[in-house]
Amino acid sequence: MTNAIGSAQDPALQPAAAAARPIDAGVAATKKALDQQQSTGRLAVQLIQEAAKAASPPPEPHSPRGKLVDRTA
Repeated sequence: MTNAIGSAQDPALQPAAAAARPIDAGVAATKKALDQQQSTGRLAVQLIQEAAKAASPPPEPHSPRGKLVDRTA
């Protein structure tokens, strides 16, 4: 007896196919955890950038007047 070519699966291969199939709940949980970690990382970077902007002093105006020049050197 020969197997006909078609869309039906061989019953002997079904256990192997089931074992090879990823578990959807595990994949979804992994994706959710990765998304949460990436979101936390983005937030941390934004907070650091905002803190750096707040901590840096504003640039001084470029006025040639009022500056002391050390001419002894």
